[in-house]
Amino acid sequence: MRRTHDGSHIDCFGCKVRTVTLRDRSAFQPHYNYSVGQYVDTELSFSDALKRRAEENTIATGTEHDYEMRDPAELARHTPFPDHDDIINTQARALADGS
Repeated sequence: MRRTHDGSHIDCFGCKVRTVTLRDRSAFQPHYNYSVGQYVDTELSFSDALKRRAEENTIATGTEHDYEMRDPAELARHTPFPDHDDIINTQARALADGS
């Protein structure tokens, strides 16, 4: 009899173990993000930048801010984002450009 896998058991008529690793992948792409005013290359760096920006705005305005990343892949699972998101992004670009 031949041993299979890691040698922990004896061949059981063609028993095969397959390991499948499923990872929830995001559609995140490195980019310059106007909302945080910097280039973000990973989801972690983007989340950290959002937290820093929220903290800065909380201190500056005295109003609690909590920003979160919006993944375009979520569009298929949820209702579309409101139109005001485009207005906010347009304003952020204008401020970043100095217009």
